[in-house]
Amino acid sequence: CHTLPGFLFNMEILYISCKYFKTMKQRYHLTENQRTQALIGVALVVIVTYLIIKLSSPPSVETSMQNVADNINKTCPVMVDEFTQLDSVDLLKGSRTMLYYYTISDFELENKDINTVKQSLKEVLIDNINKAPEMKVMRENDVVFDYIYSNKERQKLIELTILPADYK
Repeated sequence: CHTLPGFLFNMEILYISCKYFKTMKQRYHLTENQRTQALIGVALVVIVTYLIIKLSSPPSVETSMQNVADNINKTCPVMVDEFTQLDSVDLLKGSRTMLYYYTISDFELENKDINTVKQSLKEVLIDNINKAPEMKVMRENDVVFDYIYSNKERQKLIELTILPADYK
């Protein structure tokens, strides 16, 4: 297995091919035009091979996560139940953390036991992570989920972090 990045590896192959065709010219008395055509042919094969490998490789986890966030954000804001609106989803760059921002309306949190609300909410979120087919790639890649709930005035009410150990 080579250790060079794909482009450098292909350039190394091209260099070796050039040396090979120089030898071929000497051994088989190729004309300059024949040697140039053969060299262009090898260069095209190397470039096409590189592009096929690059384009057919699966997207990175971060790219998949960003695609999920972008697709969700196209539908936001959206009411997910009678009290909760999903405002947006972000990807914390450089980590495998998805941030979900919600607004809670017409719900008096002051009258509720915050720990009971958090625990109930966490159970529902973990259940959703485990059952939703669109979460499969994120489950398989140990994504961390942060859920931030704010009131209409944008004051943070609840923040929950769900780690891979919570949903596995």
